Amino acid sequence: RLVELSVAKDGPAPTHIIWPEAAPPFLLSREPEALDDISLITSDKVLLTGAVRVEVNTPTDYHFFNSLYVFAHGGQLLDTYDKFHLVPFGEYLPLKSIFQAVGIAKLVNSPGDFRAGAGPKTFDVPGAPPVTPLICYEILFPDEIAAARRPGWYVNVTDDSWFGPPSSTGPYQHLLTARVRAIEQGVPIARDANTGISAVIDPVGRITAILGAGQMGVIDAALPAALPPTPYSRFGEWLFLALLILCGASGWALAAKNRA
Repeated sequence: RLVELSVAKDGPAPTHIIWPEAAPPFLLSREPEALDDISLITSDKVLLTGAVRVEVNTPTDYHFFNSLYVFAHGGQLLDTYDKFHLVPFGEYLPLKSIFQAVGIAKLVNSPGDFRAGAGPKTFDVPGAPPVTPLICYEILFPDEIAAARRPGWYVNVTDDSWFGPPSSTGPYQHLLTARVRAIEQGVPIARDANTGISAVIDPVGRITAILGAGQMGVIDAALPAALPPTPYSRFGEWLFLALLILCGASGWALAAKNRA
């Protein structure tokens, strides 16, 4: 289905294709037929897709990552990004020895834990501004998404099927949070969600294209341009702290004036 949806039927062909979180239900590196399909659809395009990645050191020493692959023209693997903010009890078990001793395990059925990546990273991709990927709920944390290099856009891939039916509030809250991140950073976001709400969001939080919850289809839209760095992207939470200090000082001054 993903391959079929990625082949343009009408109008100009897209230059960049985005698939959602963990889109292939297998390890891409071990499926040559899937890699052949990717080579065909990326003959003159770029593909960004969520996928589970395995890193094998020895037959008994291996680690899984919730990742995003960047395939350049002709299926060349340009780079990979590993999710760094994992979901506790979903993607890993915190304080494993303590919880397992009392019979508490993860809430999802998957073997072992994922390993966390190094942190947010900005990639160069052919034919587009530099991009920073964010997987699933990583986009919820405003002080953690800024990479060393400011991107021209964010890609947020997610699997919102964990929220339950498309009518649940989770996908809508997740989309709203992504819009807030776009406003804070002044950077557009391309969001691809399994069963959730896929959208293109401009740098002031407006939705320029959308595919609703529970719908299967394609968004074909231009990427909005990023704005100059915003105050939040420059100063982060220090700006909020300064406002708190200002409010506190103003309150103290008014109280002192009233006492006088």
